[in-house]
Amino acid sequence: MKAEKSYYTILSKQCIMICTIMLSLLALACNDIPDSITTVDEWPQIYPDYINATIPADMTPLNFSIKDHDVTQIDVKVNGSAGGQMHSSGRHTDFDKMEWKKIVEKNAGRELVFSVCAKRKGQWIKYRDFQVNIR
Repeated sequence: MKAEKSYYTILSKQCIMICTIMLSLLALACNDIPDSITTVDEWPQIYPDYINATIPADMTPLNFSIKDHDVTQIDVKVNGSAGGQMHSSGRHTDFDKMEWKKIVEKNAGRELVFSVCAKRKGQWIKYRDFQVNIR
């Protein structure tokens, strides 16, 4: 009987831990989704500035942030001219290294197009798309 109690105690602790992890992941995934977007005809002011840069195919992910202190969140989509897509959303970009490697390899000798939206003072703004060439 005592062994049964220990088994159920361990099982319930594992269930609680799994539920806590799942709820944490769900909270992280619930970033604002851009809606009611105002489009502006200007480049995003990003740091580091990768706009219209040329990079080697073995470059690490081009993570960046918006220089504007009023921006609380950015939403970035990357599309390869030869295929492939990526997405990052948060205070700054944080592209997955494996996904980045795949999209860069697929688009070697071509370009990636970055679409950047930023939440500034509660309002979503979409900047001009920019490209990064891959050699």
